Order: sequence, then structure tokens, then C-alpha cells
Amino acid sequence: MNDPRTLRPIEALAESGTLLNRRIWLVLLPIGLDLLIWLAPRVMLGPELLPLAEGSPSSLDEGTSSEGGDIFSFIRQSNLLSLLLGVWVPSLGISSAGAEASRTMVLESYPQLLFAFVLLLPISLVLGSIYLALIASEVQQRTLTWEILVPRVARLALRLAGLAGILLVVTVVPFTIATLVLVVIPFIGTLLFLLSIAVLLWIAFYAFFIVDSLALVRQRLPRVARLTLDLIHSNPWSFVGVFLLYWLISFGTSIVWSVIMDLAILNIGIGRIIATVGNAYVGTWVTIAMFMYVWNRLLIFRGEPTAP
Repeated sequence: MNDPRTLRPIEALAESGTLLNRRIWLVLLPIGLDLLIWLAPRVMLGPELLPLAEGSPSSLDEGTSSEGGDIFSFIRQSNLLSLLLGVWVPSLGISSAGAEASRTMVLESYPQLLFAFVLLLPISLVLGSIYLALIASEVQQRTLTWEILVPRVARLALRLAGLAGILLVVTVVPFTIATLVLVVIPFIGTLLFLLSIAVLLWIAFYAFFIVDSLALVRQRLPRVARLTLDLIHSNPWSFVGVFLLYWLISFGTSIVWSVIMDLAILNIGIGRIIATVGNAYVGTWVTIAMFMYVWNRLLIFRGEPTAP
């Protein structure tokens, strides 16, 4: 038994590419998810669900241009299906997914919105849990049978749901307070909005690594969250670097996919095919790299040896 060597971000990316090429079937779930989003009806929010956008300059009901836009018009034009199902699994995202669907389903009331969430969230959690559990087992080099996979996915889905609930509360509360203050004192309300955005980014940074830890460490959410916070605080700049590297690759390649998306040969959407496969491969590649990085740091932090 040997002490694990420290795995640097670039090394994690190199080793994750080697692992993915041996387990190329891991990209099938992201590809299947994008196909599902494209073939399914596009789910959009009606104007009644976003009343704050009605008075904005970009309001569609006013008939004015949405040039520049705002957050409400952006959400209104987004595909709710890809927003919810693409949380845990790499997806081409809201800008392209479902944009050419032949059918559009517009949610006109809060009961309809609630029903959509009740229907889609469990699917999102199960798909994400399967994807993350499979990657975790490959990174940890553990055999995963159906008898092991099913209960593990169920436990992971519950913990991801708990994490999502906590994130929802800590996100909605500051923005709700900022919105109320904005009506009374615009200057202070604007400052609160900016502060809320900063807090949201700070929370997203920690949540990013907590998700990986939940799939790698089979413990309850509070213990995993505390372990992850201790792990990050032991070497914060390294985690900031790998976090930025992940998003740099993700956003950089998303620009490439958007450029080739409309490429067609003989009426075949070859660009969409290339973008779908490429996004699934790159998304899975960087996800594996993050799992390798977190798992390596967990082993070092807990002082666990590895086999030679």
C-alpha cells in the first residue's frame, strides 16, 4: 500500500481522457438526454408566471424589442425541459435544446408549473444519479452491478434532492428580500441584488464539489458537505483553479458547438450530430476529471493509502 500522489488538474484531465476512451459508453446517457429534449415538446413559461417582466423594456407583451433583454425574458424564452433535465448531466442547454421542436407547451398557471416540476424533478434526479454513480464507480475502480446500482442511485437521488432544496432556499430568500427592498429603496435594493449574486456564486462554488463528493462518499448529506468544506479550505486556491478550468473548457466548447450547430449536408443536420456527440464527450471528460481530482484529494485529506 502506498500513499496517493497529489493529482494536479492537468493530470486529472489527461487521466480522465484515458479512462473515458476505455469506457466510451459513458457518453450514451448525455447523448440520449439531448435526443429526448429535442424530440419532446418545448416547455415554456407563459407571461402570467413572470409578472415582473411585464413592466420591463423587453417585455414581449409590450411589443418592444428584447434587445439586451433581462433575466425574466431570458427565462421565459428558455426550454424548461432542458433547464431541469440538464442540471446533472451534460446537455447542449437551453439555447439550442428543443428550439426546433414541432410542439410547444406553454405553462399558463402556477398549478401547471408545479405539476411540471413534480413530474420532471424526479426524472432529473434519477438520470443525474445514474450518471454520477457510474462515473464514481469507474473513478474508484469498483465493480457496479444492478443490485448495487439501484439502491445507490436511490440514495444519491435523495441526497441530491436535499442539496437542491437547500440551494433553492438560500438562493430564493436573498433575491426575494432584494426584490422587496428594490420597490421601496431602489439604490439599496440594487446593492442587495449585487450582493445576492455574489453570494450565489460563492454557494455555487461549494455546491459544485459537494455534488461530486456525494457520489464518491456514501454518507449523509450533512457529513459529506462538512467534509467537502474542510477539504476545500485545506487548499482553497487549488480548488478555485480546477473550478475555473472546468468552466473555461465547458463555456469554450459550448461556443464551438453553437457555431457548428446549423451545419447541414444534404438536408442532414450533421452539425447538430457533431455538437451532440462532442458535447457529450467533452462534458463527460471534464466531469470524470473533476471526480478524479476530488477523489484524490479526499484520499489524501483522510490519509487513506492506495494499492500499488
